[in-house]
Amino acid sequence: MKGIGIVLAVFAVLAFAQLAFAGTSGPAPIPNPPNFYVTTNATTLCKGQVNYIPVTVSNKATTIGNPHSLNQTYSATVGPNPQMQNVVLSVAPQKGFYSVGNGTVDIGNVDPNSSETGIVPIFVGANVSSLVSVGIDINYFYYTYYTDTEQRNVTMSTQLCNQPLTVIISPQVLTAGSTQNLTMNITNNGLSALNTITMNVKFPNQYVAWLGTQQIEVNSILPGQTIERRSRIFVSYNASDEFSANVSATFYNGTDLEQIYQNVEMLASGLISLNTSGVTVSPVAPSAGSIFSISFTLTNTGTSSASAVTATVVPTNGFSSFESNSTFVGSIASDSQTPVTLTLEASNRTHGEYKIPVKISYLNTVRQPVNETIVIPVFISAQSLNASAFVYRRQASGGGGGLLIIILLLVIAVLAYLLYKEKKKAKKGSK
Repeated sequence: MKGIGIVLAVFAVLAFAQLAFAGTSGPAPIPNPPNFYVTTNATTLCKGQVNYIPVTVSNKATTIGNPHSLNQTYSATVGPNPQMQNVVLSVAPQKGFYSVGNGTVDIGNVDPNSSETGIVPIFVGANVSSLVSVGIDINYFYYTYYTDTEQRNVTMSTQLCNQPLTVIISPQVLTAGSTQNLTMNITNNGLSALNTITMNVKFPNQYVAWLGTQQIEVNSILPGQTIERRSRIFVSYNASDEFSANVSATFYNGTDLEQIYQNVEMLASGLISLNTSGVTVSPVAPSAGSIFSISFTLTNTGTSSASAVTATVVPTNGFSSFESNSTFVGSIASDSQTPVTLTLEASNRTHGEYKIPVKISYLNTVRQPVNETIVIPVFISAQSLNASAFVYRRQASGGGGGLLIIILLLVIAVLAYLLYKEKKKAKKGSK
C-alpha cells in the first residue's frame, strides 16, 4: 500500500506540473485564456534517438469554475472558448531531452471545440530513466491582443529500441598489472550510412589508464560495415575482479542526431605467468618402440595463483601416451613451482628428432580457462628395442632346434679332431 501511495503521489505531482508556468499578457483587463488540453498518442520513446511525437492541442468549451483545478469535474459550459491563434509548440529544456532543428513547431490556429496536431521532434538521451515526463511549451494569441504561455507535461515510458550502431570491446577479460591492446569493433546495423561518429569508452580511473586514444572519431560507416579501432591501456594491479566500461557514441543517421549509451561488464584477472624449466628426457635417447618419460618444472612468476593446472600431451604421429595422456598438477601459487612428468611410447618406426607439444591448461582468478602450449624436443634412436629383445629371447630360450645345432657342431668338432690325429699318426709311421 505504501508503494501505491508513492506512485499516486508521483502522478499527482506530474499532473500539477502540467499546469505550471502559465502566464498571460496583454492590455488590461486580461480575459481568461481558453481552456485547452494537450495529449499525445505516443506512449514510448526510444532512447538515444530522435523521436517524432504527435502533440494534439484541443480547444474545448469554457467550463464553470476554475479550469485548472485538479479536483472538479465540469460538464456545463458558459460559452465557447476564444480561438487559439498562431499556436507554437516546443520542448521545454530539461536534462536528457533536446529540441531538434529550430526547436519549434507551428500548428496555426485552433478553433473552439476543435483540435490540431503538430509533430514535435525531440532527441531523447540514451541514459534517461524508464519513466519520464516531457514538458511541452505552448505559446499562442487569443482575442488578437492577448498572449498565453504555458507548459504542459506528457508522461511516457522509454526503452532501448533497435540501435543502428553497436560497439563490441575485446578482450572483455583484462589482465591486472599489465599493458594490453584494446579493440573496439563498431558496426552499422542499419539501412543507411552513419556519419560523424564520435565514441568514448570510460573505465574507472582507479583501475584503468589510457595509453592511447580514448575518444574515437569515424567519418562514416556504410550499412553492414564494421570498422575496427585499437588503443592501449594499462590495468592496475589492484583492479577489481569485475567493473563496467561506459560506452557512449553520438552520430548522424541521415539528418537526425542519435546516441547510444551502454555499460559493458569487464573482468580483470590476476597476472599468471607459467614458465617451463629443467626439461629432461629419460632415457636421454630412447630407442624406437621404447617407453620413455619427459619431465619439466612449471614456475609461476605472476602475481596470482593458477588453479586446476593440467599438463596434456597433444597427439603426435609416432607417439602414444602410456597409461594416461595428462597429469593433474593442481594449484600453483605465485612465486612457486611444481614438477611435471609425462610418460610416452615411441612406435617401432620412429627415429630421429621430434618436437612433442604439451598443452598446459589452468583457471585464472576469475575461473576462466586458459590454455598454453610448450614444445619439448626428443631424439629417438634408430635401434628397435623390441627387435633386440626378440633376438635375445630366441638366443636365451634354448629351444630343441638350437640344442641340435650345438650337438652337431660338437660332433663336427670331435670328428675334425679325430681326423687330425689320424693324419698325424700316418705321417709318423711313414717315417
